[in-house]
Amino acid sequence: MKVEERAKLVIIVLLLSVATSATFYCHIVLQEGTIFTQFFYLPLTLGAIWYRRYALLLVAYLAALLYVTDLFMGRMDLLADDVLRTAFFLMVVIAVSYLSERLSRAQEMLEGYNASLETEVERRTGELKEANSGLMRELQKRRKAENQLAEEMGRLSVTLSSIGDGVIVTDTMGRAVMMNGNAEALTGMSIENAKGMDVGEVFPSFDASGTLQSPTAQCLADGSAHPLEGLYLIRPDGTRIALSGTVAPIRTDGTTIGAVAVIRDDSEKDKVRQQMARANRVRAIELMAGGVAHDLNNILTVMSNNVELVKLRMHDDPTARTRLDEAEKATERARDLVRQMMALSKADKPDRKLVSLVPILREEVEFNLRDSLVRADVGIDDDLWDVMADQVQVRGVISNLVINARQEMSAGGMLKVRAGNIVVSPGDAIPLPPGRYIRISVQDHGRGIAPQDLDRIFEPYYTTKKTGNGLGLPISQSIVLGHRGHLAVESKVGQGTTFTMYLPATERDPPQPS
Repeated sequence: MKVEERAKLVIIVLLLSVATSATFYCHIVLQEGTIFTQFFYLPLTLGAIWYRRYALLLVAYLAALLYVTDLFMGRMDLLADDVLRTAFFLMVVIAVSYLSERLSRAQEMLEGYNASLETEVERRTGELKEANSGLMRELQKRRKAENQLAEEMGRLSVTLSSIGDGVIVTDTMGRAVMMNGNAEALTGMSIENAKGMDVGEVFPSFDASGTLQSPTAQCLADGSAHPLEGLYLIRPDGTRIALSGTVAPIRTDGTTIGAVAVIRDDSEKDKVRQQMARANRVRAIELMAGGVAHDLNNILTVMSNNVELVKLRMHDDPTARTRLDEAEKATERARDLVRQMMALSKADKPDRKLVSLVPILREEVEFNLRDSLVRADVGIDDDLWDVMADQVQVRGVISNLVINARQEMSAGGMLKVRAGNIVVSPGDAIPLPPGRYIRISVQDHGRGIAPQDLDRIFEPYYTTKKTGNGLGLPISQSIVLGHRGHLAVESKVGQGTTFTMYLPATERDPPQPS
């Protein structure tokens, strides 16, 4: 038996002993049986709390004690009161037992809940310990990767500054941690500002359709290298740069600890590719225009001859003759258009002769700007090389460029014309074979050409002018291509446009003045 149970039993026995002694003393010695019966409630209540329903035995014992003493004394008057007291004893024991039972069950449920809670806490604590251990392992792994990356960066820092391409190093999260000077120049952002930023913000790259691409994120995700060809970098100032290069993972012990992006400005080569593509499209249209012009010219000749024949036979119908005159004029306008189309198709067959472009340039600029608000700033090298060219065709090109510039500066301004010698070397961003060329540039300060129009200005019949027919620039480009030269254009909206023409120079130096 437990110590606690023994103590309870001793207390009950002592209380019953005291109750028994007090009862016999009061009832037999003092002949009084009412004053000490209130004491019985103490052992009864404690018994009901500790032993619950078994406390009814105490009720029986104490009731019997009262009845025995009443019978011994012959006090039948007290017996009725003791029966009533027994009923109260019984009600107290039943009520206290019931409450003790409920309390015991509630305590057992509480202990069960506590046990379940302790079990759940232990389980959750184990899970938290396991998760914490995993987190610590991940932190140690990441710290190791960062340390390895720092060591790798330390080994690479010396070589990065000497690399001609832009280099950007990222951590495993794709954040920039190092850039060389060329990368800062390309992105327009210093390493102090870029450090810690997502590399997609440092050099946001878009494809030709304008969709944002994330080659670095793809590299870190699949652990393989990704090329940058065909992508464009948008700098903070809005400048668009054609990219080339590669994004590759940085690995150590088979683990990817970062990525390195090697980027270079491919804008000039991209411009050359676009210009060559435009030239190919124009050439295809030239061939088509030649065939169409030939057929149309035959049809118009028949129409013109028939109109003239009908006019000769109609003398007494003025209205009909007026209609025929209008038809003849319309036919002549159509033949002018056909001649332009044929000029477009035959521009690659110039009649070349040795030509000095110095007087041609000055004459065409002066003639086409006469009576206009545009002034000319003409600068020509004194030793400008001669060219083998068709003088009429070259005059037409220069005239067309000057007229276009004048129309762009309808409010007046300064037209800048420059002519000089240039030697094209292999690797230069000019789609021409190496050799000697003269370069003529015509720069206006007009409204400029929108990017979406810039790629189409050399297409036949494409024009942004209300009165243009869209053949001037295509014919000019065809003439330049027929001379084995190159015609380029640069423009910014609101700032103006510059056309640059390259023509092959003669292999011999121009004759020296005597």
